[in-house]
Amino acid sequence: MVVWKIRLRAGAGAGGGRPSSVLHPFRAHTQLHVDLSEAGESEVGVLDITGRLLRSCRGQGRIGANAVTWDGTDGAGRHVGTGVFFYRVRVGDSHETRKMTLLR
Repeated sequence: MVVWKIRLRAGAGAGGGRPSSVLHPFRAHTQLHVDLSEAGESEVGVLDITGRLLRSCRGQGRIGANAVTWDGTDGAGRHVGTGVFFYRVRVGDSHETRKMTLLR
């Protein structure tokens, strides 16, 4: 079983940029931090409110701290509008989803 702790660090213009598991609105970009208890194939995806996958990043997660930055764009590089989004972390057969808010 993989054990992870997710921290959201807000980007420019929001929340003081301190690591937290609480929702912090962000403007330009945000960093998603995932602490893994074991290495494994992982994926971090950003979804809109309807559950449509906007962006994803796949790779080999390392034990300990891992980070992915989302710049507020979709897979085609277009900026998405203000709203609530979700980020889903998958490691092996486990997954967890949290929400975040983008302010333009």
